[in-house]
Amino acid sequence: GDSWYLPAKSELIEIYRNRHAINETMSHHNGVGLFSNCWSSTEYAADSKFCAWLVSVEGGGTLNYDKNFDYFVRAVSAF
Repeated sequence: GDSWYLPAKSELIEIYRNRHAINETMSHHNGVGLFSNCWSSTEYAADSKFCAWLVSVEGGGTLNYDKNFDYFVRAVSAF
């Protein structure tokens, strides 16, 4: 719907920091992480490649990567 968007890198980091208060299942399901890296909407230009920042929802780390690769997204609702 209209209220959903792809969060920026800083927003995903805050989601990671507050994951237990937001939703316990964000980081674990039966002891296994639901996903490790999520695309953010924050872009990164490197060596003429079209890249974006990824945030690890399990560890909170960040890395930039070429957008041609498949990773999860975690849309959030504006309220």
